[in-house]
Amino acid sequence: MLAAGWINPFQAPGRWRRANLHTHTTASDGKVSLQERVDEYALQGYDVLAVTDHHAVTDFAGLIDPDAMLVLPGAELHPANPFGGSTYHLICLGLDRNLDAKRAAHPQEIIDGVNARGGVVFLAHPYWCRHGLSDLGPLQRYAGVEVYNYNCASDGRADSSANWDELINRAGLCSGIANDDCHDPAAAKTDTFGAWTWIRAETLTADSVLAALRGGLNYASCGPEIKSLSVEDHAPRTAGGPGARTHRIRVATSPVRDIYFLSDISGGHATARDGRLLEEAEFVVRQGARYVRVEAVDVDGRKAWLNPVPFTW
Repeated sequence: MLAAGWINPFQAPGRWRRANLHTHTTASDGKVSLQERVDEYALQGYDVLAVTDHHAVTDFAGLIDPDAMLVLPGAELHPANPFGGSTYHLICLGLDRNLDAKRAAHPQEIIDGVNARGGVVFLAHPYWCRHGLSDLGPLQRYAGVEVYNYNCASDGRADSSANWDELINRAGLCSGIANDDCHDPAAAKTDTFGAWTWIRAETLTADSVLAALRGGLNYASCGPEIKSLSVEDHAPRTAGGPGARTHRIRVATSPVRDIYFLSDISGGHATARDGRLLEEAEFVVRQGARYVRVEAVDVDGRKAWLNPVPFTW
């Protein structure tokens, strides 16, 4: 059966809000001012832009905030790694005042500090950081992983799906987000508008957006759109009557080449045939599976990632 407490984001109250949750300005190592960065994303129709400059919360004083877009405070903080790997990159959203990561005794101290202030933490670009289970497994109480980072595409380490899978298989289920991690101006066309997170929020407010992210009411994309997700009881017929009850997952998408169903014990794959792209697929969940997550891939290789759907048996 579906795990208690899981909420289907496509059936949750509210509507989908397009967000970039990893943004840099001239307050750290970005090449664009805060106002210019906000205006760029507002012009592209984004609903949410999180400003996550390195090491400190950026001052919003004097910012002209577009009425149609929420500008969310935050920071990218870098506590030392006590487990022998490279320094952590933590996307800290909703953080309204700085936490000194350099003085923190442990990365968990930063995560807990952000949570205590009503914020949300995601582990940034683990593939780019070369972070594996030994680095990520000991951490707790973060919301999820940056499964795709558009800026990291320049050195071939944009997609952290394998890191995400290792983490959810061995340490526990968590959600995935996709971001630009923009530093350059939009005119450079190198690290803006290439990846985004869709958030199912009731209102365009910081509290509503952060609550949705905390609850996993989001999906990640660098191209395809996920239009619906349903999970239904499934009782296959056998020679002696109905078989053991399982579940059937159905997903509808924008036209894509492939739809993958990934699980801890089995998986499935639907692919376009005869020149006709897919717009839907289904998968029967094998009994005993702890979760199933979905990836959709378009003809250009761009992906969308659904958060794991949890099961108990």
